[in-house]
Amino acid sequence: MEMDTRQYCRLTLLFTLIASCSVAEEHIPPSSMRSEAIVKFVDGSLINDEINASVNDDWTLTSGIYAHAQELSEQLGTPFIVSRITSGRELLLTILMDKMQNELISHVIQHSDVKDAAPLMDTDSSPNRPLAVRIVFVTGSPSHQAILEEGDDDSGEITAIAESLVADFPHATTAQAVPPDQLVLDLDSRAITRKFVEQLRALEVVAYAQPNFIFKH
Repeated sequence: MEMDTRQYCRLTLLFTLIASCSVAEEHIPPSSMRSEAIVKFVDGSLINDEINASVNDDWTLTSGIYAHAQELSEQLGTPFIVSRITSGRELLLTILMDKMQNELISHVIQHSDVKDAAPLMDTDSSPNRPLAVRIVFVTGSPSHQAILEEGDDDSGEITAIAESLVADFPHATTAQAVPPDQLVLDLDSRAITRKFVEQLRALEVVAYAQPNFIFKH
């Protein structure tokens, strides 16, 4: 089958855009990446059929879409909600970072060295704000003593303490010491979003998936 000039140009433009997005994604500032993914499902999949039905019914999200999304969330181990259907019949999925923060608190509080763990209060109310947990250690515990002695969030000892706290926790975090003897664990939303997108891309029902970026002029 011969390809006419218009078809060739459209395909060339499509492949160029895909390649550009793949490269550019690595250089996007962290503040421009929301904790969201845009996902297109393959034609003929059950969830894509639900999306098409929704589009034909005033774009109202159906119970079927929510059910499929819940199954995906449980399968991937990432809590998210369906925010909306895009004009391209994709789903915009928003990662529930607040829920991850609560999961992180529940996880670290089980550590024998931890006395208390609570959300780090932040005046930033934007949906892309970083979420963190402040850790208070049991006085005299190994972790408490190490932080008192090191007092440097770049030290190997601080890293080792953080790794011990988040062992088996499924989502990416970063850590920093807070003088004189506390530790703050940040949920790494950029890494979490990248992992989520990679997981989605690996699914047979997904045609493509990409992070949702905010472009500011």
